[in-house]
Amino acid sequence: QAYNCDGAGSPKPEWADRARKQVYLADYVLYHYVHYSTVTLGYMDTYESHQKDGSRYIPRFREHAPYERETNELTEAVMVHAKTIPVDQTTYYEKRCMYNYTKKWQGCWVGFPWPNGTEDKEHNHRDDGIEYNCFINESVETTWVPKLEQALMRSREKAISR
Repeated sequence: QAYNCDGAGSPKPEWADRARKQVYLADYVLYHYVHYSTVTLGYMDTYESHQKDGSRYIPRFREHAPYERETNELTEAVMVHAKTIPVDQTTYYEKRCMYNYTKKWQGCWVGFPWPNGTEDKEHNHRDDGIEYNCFINESVETTWVPKLEQALMRSREKAISR
């Protein structure tokens, strides 16, 4: 398991709404902009095509409930980002991740989870001085990581048996 240590924890604070992820059915998505995907069918419509077939042209489409709603990250769905961290960002992590490191702008890119998922400003580091900087999502840890490990094991066994 590579990364289950989120700096904001779950559920996400309100400021994180701007980065909210969406799950969608490809055949449903007709008039919806989907970041990093192919153009959806609705964006191919033109005013002229609607004039020809007599249908109503709607230049914008907005989604509202029940088509769009927020999910509970603790019980319904969560996205764990796959991350690549360049070696120069993990070099000297023993210094960069210290609670009293003066160059905080360099960042600590190695995750050190808060014990029991609880932030404590007075006790913000381990005994060795490494500062806590993220939260473990227990649902990912106890449900999804074991399923992923099992699937990877089956895949590996299948590859070996070929």
